[in-house]
Amino acid sequence: MENFDAENFNAENFNVEDFQIGEKKMHPFCDDFIQQIQDENKEKAFFYIMDKLKKGEVGVVELYSQILAPTLNQIIYRYEEQALRIWEEHVYTGIILTIMENCYPYVLKERDKDYKKKVNKSVMIICPSKEYHILGARMATDFFTIANFNATFVGNDTPQDVIVASIKKKDPDYIAISVTNPYHLVATKRTLERIHEEVDEPPKVILGGNAVHMNKVNKKNIKYDMILKTFDDIIELRKKILEGSEN
Repeated sequence: MENFDAENFNAENFNVEDFQIGEKKMHPFCDDFIQQIQDENKEKAFFYIMDKLKKGEVGVVELYSQILAPTLNQIIYRYEEQALRIWEEHVYTGIILTIMENCYPYVLKERDKDYKKKVNKSVMIICPSKEYHILGARMATDFFTIANFNATFVGNDTPQDVIVASIKKKDPDYIAISVTNPYHLVATKRTLERIHEEVDEPPKVILGGNAVHMNKVNKKNIKYDMILKTFDDIIELRKKILEGSEN
């Protein structure tokens, strides 16, 4: 879909297949991992990835970008019934979240190894109201942490009142909003309007997520400062900040 209009989104034009993310060329560890996920073998999948991290065979950025994210797009669902497909997705997502929650020591190790110089900027990462897809936002939080930003993940389905109050209290330099479902671009638009209306000095706005990347979001329609898609984009922002060349 081109030139996305958040107010006039037409569900009939939405095709979920347009919103797939991840690398086209599969990582060599993906086949085994996908099978473990489809078998719902949480223990085997967990130790498979933890062993790769421990041995240094994969780093966090590589793991998230080339294994975990693409896995959910490559899985073959076993059930035709929509309710059971959603159940499967939740089970698979839960396994991946467990793995991510245990990656934090490796996140810090990667930060201290590759990006020692601290960026004195804070980033608040959220999902808008009714957005329950959490993986992208969690990954973004760890990416910002590796890049040595002060990153805080607020959570999924974050109400507008909570977002506005948090910004007023914490005064972040950036707010990063992860939107997976295009329906929630409307909530994102309204949230940003409230922020600009109620916060005297609003933070810069970063947008990310499949719904953003697969649509040509118009700045006239949604108020944002930048769209970031990859870890490299975050590193480019880091570089500009450290050089003092960020606009």
